[in-house]
Amino acid sequence: MTKPFMFEKPLGMRDTLPVLYETKVKARNEMSDEIKKWGYQFIETPALEYHETIGEASAILDQQLFKLLDSEGHTLVLRPDMTAPIARVAASKL
Repeated sequence: MTKPFMFEKPLGMRDTLPVLYETKVKARNEMSDEIKKWGYQFIETPALEYHETIGEASAILDQQLFKLLDSEGHTLVLRPDMTAPIARVAASKL
């Protein structure tokens, strides 16, 4: 394996430069305002979840999940979408 060049991004990652960033922020704010008008509220969940939380509930194949181990040896995954985390919050907090 070759050593990555210090100015390269990992495969699949991209930078968002100022013009596109401002366009995205404007669109996000407009969508947020519209969603709030309909009475919905927002929640935020961690980017990492326990593998057991995501696991079979995800439509993403297990080998396609980005996995890490925490200091206690639990497998964590980078959430592929918001479905399982929202279900976890609804089942445990609401």
